[in-house]
Amino acid sequence: MQRILTAVTFLIVAVFAVANLVGIPSLWGFNLFKFLPAPWVWLSIGFAGLLLVPSISRSLGISLEAALAGFPRRAAHAYAAAGVISLVLGLLFVWFRASLPLLGDGVLRTNEILDGAWFYPSEMLDFLLHAALFRFIFDPLGFDVSATYWATAAAAGIVFLCGLLRLARYLYPSQAAGAFLLMVSSGLMVLFFGYVESYAIVAALFPYLIHSGLNILDRRSSPRPFILLYLLAACTHLIAGILFFPVLLLILLTTRKGEGTIERSVSPKMLTALIVLTFGGFAAGIAGSMVGVDLLDRNILPIIGTAAQSHGIFSPGHLAIIANWLLLSALPALVLAPVLVNALRIQRPSLSPSAMLAILLGVSSGLFIFIFNPQLGGPRDWDLFSLPA
Repeated sequence: MQRILTAVTFLIVAVFAVANLVGIPSLWGFNLFKFLPAPWVWLSIGFAGLLLVPSISRSLGISLEAALAGFPRRAAHAYAAAGVISLVLGLLFVWFRASLPLLGDGVLRTNEILDGAWFYPSEMLDFLLHAALFRFIFDPLGFDVSATYWATAAAAGIVFLCGLLRLARYLYPSQAAGAFLLMVSSGLMVLFFGYVESYAIVAALFPYLIHSGLNILDRRSSPRPFILLYLLAACTHLIAGILFFPVLLLILLTTRKGEGTIERSVSPKMLTALIVLTFGGFAAGIAGSMVGVDLLDRNILPIIGTAAQSHGIFSPGHLAIIANWLLLSALPALVLAPVLVNALRIQRPSLSPSAMLAILLGVSSGLFIFIFNPQLGGPRDWDLFSLPA
């Protein structure tokens, strides 16, 4: 298994290097020369190559684990250290802002706030927060509306990294540093570097949703924290409600109240039923778009391309877009895919609750990127689809 993992990682690094050095347009998910100064790309390629050397990667992992173990234990010292780290991270997020901060939706959102809007249906809390911060704080101080998004993106990035570290410690207590580095390597991180869009805050909530769900399923605790987090994330942006809905059902359906306790009963039949239900929900969306339901017709691709919509769900162009989304945002999952498949094979016929959560989240995310319409095109809609990817 270690050889397979090393081979897959080497292949990904090689493709990344070729895409940037040769400039292959069709591999835009790996071609970072458009977004980053050339020296940073060269450094990232060199760093990735060094990590392929077993002795270097092993030494780095040991050093990081030692650094985590040496984190202050006393509350006052821990809070002080966390504050300093958060300040440094926030400055880095703002200082190294993306060279392409505004795309289609970013222009729309900033103009809507300038026009006095307070509400946007698919991202209620996100839009409301940015509108309030601009009108009450940033505008009186002389900043433009983009600065509001830079600041919230940086703050969301700090929250996101804290959540990832917490999740890594929960999943891999003895290898938390390595797991954290792998998860943080996702292209999703670009959302926090001054990118003007409505996805940074909801992205920051994702690690906490996953951790909360795992904690409830593994420790037989009350589902209330996950439900509250789910409602918060769904109101922040509707995509969280779509992606985590099967997980919400899993948690609710596996809760059985006994005499003053809450017990868990997770069966393979229940998992199968939830997977079928998830497919059914997305299939209903496709059916609705085929009969012309307005909201669905605009947001869901046809099964095959039409005169009005050249890309269909199974068209080669759409599949190529999906591949680039995965290369950009799902590298950790691609690298770990052989390990995950082997773990699921070993666990059969009885899967752990965490495996069931991962399967359901993977099914809903996979269906989302397959059937939802990238209205601005694959490269420009990478931000929305980086969340499920």
